[in-house]
Amino acid sequence: MQTITDNQEQTVNAARDIIDNYIKSQRDITNSFQNAWSSFFDNYFWISPKKITETYARTVSSISDGTIAAIRIWNGTILSGTETVRNMRSNLILTCIVPTCCLFELYLLLC
Repeated sequence: MQTITDNQEQTVNAARDIIDNYIKSQRDITNSFQNAWSSFFDNYFWISPKKITETYARTVSSISDGTIAAIRIWNGTILSGTETVRNMRSNLILTCIVPTCCLFELYLLLC
């Protein structure tokens, strides 16, 4: 019985080795064709998968950079506008020469 089991194990191992070698050879053949076709597309066509992905990555990066720059500009503009209004309000209250009751009404209007 042991001989039959050993024989079966050898057969299974041999089949596994054959299948592994076949898969490896198919992978090598596919890679060689893929390399040949990709170099063919890169040299003779303006639209290759590699160029498409590079263009897409550059486009996404440019859009992201532009959006971030626009947000920073917008935040800076709003912040400076807010600071200007705040300074104008405090300067108006401090430098205004009006009676005290009018000063209080002016303060209520500006707040």
